[in-house]
Amino acid sequence: YQDELNDRILTQANKDLVFWEKEAEEAAAYAKEKGYTYHPYGLTMIYTMKSDGTGNPSGVVSLTTTTYGQTSGTGMPRVDTYNVLNAAAAGRVTLQDLLGTDYKATVDAGVIAKMEDNPQNFFKDQFKGIDEKQGFFVEKGEAVVVFPKYAIAPGVAGSPEFRFSLPDNLKIKPNPAPVPGSDKVKVDLVASDVVVNADGVS
Repeated sequence: YQDELNDRILTQANKDLVFWEKEAEEAAAYAKEKGYTYHPYGLTMIYTMKSDGTGNPSGVVSLTTTTYGQTSGTGMPRVDTYNVLNAAAAGRVTLQDLLGTDYKATVDAGVIAKMEDNPQNFFKDQFKGIDEKQGFFVEKGEAVVVFPKYAIAPGVAGSPEFRFSLPDNLKIKPNPAPVPGSDKVKVDLVASDVVVNADGVS
């Protein structure tokens, strides 16, 4: 699982870099053709450890990566989440592992309740319920469900978060068939600011 997780994170980062390099090259060529001033594109990737797998009932290591590219004005961040069981056999952790088989109904009800408490802060009609790909992380004994910017709220809200308490006696079963050598997850990360210029990346 260590190799799988590192590959997922690196692959996504490379996809973002390739995309913004292409956007920058096309924008630079267009600016040159029209005689406009080219303004470098920015790509920012921020990695945050939300839980190190100790001091919480779930024993989950949670990492978030926030990625956004900017040309001018407000950026459009994307938050990716990674949750790993801190056990002898590491493995992916799901919302169902944390909140039980009725996790979807639990989360949907919690999100709707918060929306109803503050209707002016959300786009209630846009919320159709979570799916299996719903982003979340563990922090301070809670499962924190996170939504993309503009998905269910105005941009000023950023990426809205909804918190759900975890049971004190929570036990997560590890992957029954772990990959040999996957007992530890090592992710070497460096928060980075990337400026994409017409001639490359700095």
